[in-house]
Amino acid sequence: AVGEVRFADATAAEQALLLTGSELDGCVLSVEVDQRSKDGTRVIVRNVPDRLDWQRLKSFFGGCGAVKYADVWTCTSATGLVRFDTAEEAQAALALDGSVLEGHEVAIKLHAGSKDRTKIQVCNLPPHLEWQELKDFF
Repeated sequence: AVGEVRFADATAAEQALLLTGSELDGCVLSVEVDQRSKDGTRVIVRNVPDRLDWQRLKSFFGGCGAVKYADVWTCTSATGLVRFDTAEEAQAALALDGSVLEGHEVAIKLHAGSKDRTKIQVCNLPPHLEWQELKDFF
């Protein structure tokens, strides 16, 4: 699984990088600052144990600083995030759940962290898919 942790400030996110190589429930974590994070407060955590919930992830990273948000994506395959201009467009995209993209049946859901309901999570993407191809799908 993959996790996302957002901190109150970039210093805490930098501290979180020191947890790369740490073990959590038998899994060795890899932590990197999310390059899409404009303020440097969001990290992506790879190799998260599959059954770990967001509360435990938040607690694990709490020693680095104030955690504003944590989530665990339990997709077992390639995952993508798509942001739309409006919540209505994102809602319409959910109708494509179960569609086939280059031979892969994709699972689409509203992203749990999308307060304005404009971001969706797409699971089971073909591993070689480029971002433009995903954008064009919608």
